[in-house]
Amino acid sequence: RAPAVCFLRASVRDRPSSPHLPAMAGLAPRSAALALALLAPSRLVNAGVAPTFDTTQKSSSGPTGFAMASRVYVPYDAGASYAFGMGAVEKTAWDEGEKYLYTVSEAGYVNVVDYSSPSSPSVVSAFAINLKGKKLTDIAVCASARMLFVAHGADDTVSNGRVRFYATARREGAVAPAFLKEVVTGPLPDMIAPNGDCTMLAVANEGEGKYSSATGLTDPPGSVSIVKDLTAASPTVVSVSLASLGSDEELIAKGVHLPLSKKAMEYWDDHSAIAADLNFSTARGSYTSAMSLEPEYLGWSASGSKVFVGLQENSAIVTVDVPAAADWASKPPSASRIDALGLKDWSESGSTAGVDLIADGNCTLKKFPGYKTLRQPDSIA
Repeated sequence: RAPAVCFLRASVRDRPSSPHLPAMAGLAPRSAALALALLAPSRLVNAGVAPTFDTTQKSSSGPTGFAMASRVYVPYDAGASYAFGMGAVEKTAWDEGEKYLYTVSEAGYVNVVDYSSPSSPSVVSAFAINLKGKKLTDIAVCASARMLFVAHGADDTVSNGRVRFYATARREGAVAPAFLKEVVTGPLPDMIAPNGDCTMLAVANEGEGKYSSATGLTDPPGSVSIVKDLTAASPTVVSVSLASLGSDEELIAKGVHLPLSKKAMEYWDDHSAIAADLNFSTARGSYTSAMSLEPEYLGWSASGSKVFVGLQENSAIVTVDVPAAADWASKPPSASRIDALGLKDWSESGSTAGVDLIADGNCTLKKFPGYKTLRQPDSIA
């Protein structure tokens, strides 16, 4: 089947704070009035408002009363091409003012779904944005500022990416989204998030590496971009380096997982059984610890003074301090700390009910001595 967007209604109770990072209870929560469930990885983006509720007590129950109100199928291009497996709805963004849902596809298109009638949504083909050929990674809306942001990586993945700014579609007069400008970010801007009052934009630049037989390994550092002056003709972009968070040895001592540290590069490049087939020399020559850190998701604190950045491959959270925009000349945004999320213990000494590791057609939970796994969370909300 083609990817579908489902509109769900639910009553939502308070959510518990993180047991691993108590400070994360300050994260600005997403709108809890509605949930958008997609048959693809997604999240609800509702920037421009920062609702608050108590997260200090664990909820006695989860969301209740879910009922599907509607389903709409979204094309993967700017027309009527529907197919399974085409990644038509990779990410979404919700404009609560105009009641439009924006979707991005792997084929390089942004589509708009009209939710003025939740029971009968429809795709507005005339509003589609054709970015065919670009590697779209994320989309976000500032409804109060009538701005739409679309992130995409470079053609080669390892060069700097971009975030494109658009004026949002308007229901009155049936006005389609209009391109405004773009800013340069770090390599592979995997997630974008406006702050609560839509005066800044945070970008998680994953910086994934790429290997080719001709040039060897190219591995750009992971970073975070903070953008201010969003309404200006040329917004200000500050790139926040993660190299200051520690050396490889210091990060490992904190429990941060490094998928390919400098010593690991040296082993594979010089001493492994496949060393003759590898070329890590360029990456080793320019190595910093930030090359092993890959920002994936991020979320603003309710105060707008911090951005919490999820590093999935590293199983860690980075805190970025964001001063008031007027203070950036003397105190620009900077990464202040990194916290490992620890290991999940599946042994008798752990707190789990066990895990089923045997493919025998049954679900038998057992505990295994010394068996621990990385948490590697994929999102922040």
